[in-house]
Amino acid sequence: MIEKPDWLPERAAHIWTVGDEIFLNLPPAKGRRGHTVRLPNNDKGLGVAITILRDREHQAQRTVSTKGAPTQYQIWAALRKKQKEDAAAKLAAAAEKRAAKQSAEVLKDLGGRKGVKKLLKELGLK
Repeated sequence: MIEKPDWLPERAAHIWTVGDEIFLNLPPAKGRRGHTVRLPNNDKGLGVAITILRDREHQAQRTVSTKGAPTQYQIWAALRKKQKEDAAAKLAAAAEKRAAKQSAEVLKDLGGRKGVKKLLKELGLK
């Protein structure tokens, strides 16, 4: 077994890629067991890896299933949640864009701002 250099912190992890995956080896805290997790080899996967490494820096106890040493299931769940949030945000943006387009069409049909002011005046609302 290779000895760990003195300058290497206990929280250090190993990272490498194979094809479409990033592998993150999370060494154990003293007396514990380490493990390796897989992430997608893209911006989201790298972002998750960086988050885990930052959490390891601030977490004294890095046992399995904590933020600094998540399980593969926890990572998949987080990626699915993020994917759903991104999809919901896209849907909301598309709905907002459609509503703005429809509003612009209605405003145009009413004769623009002047037409709306005139209509409001005729209805006694302004």
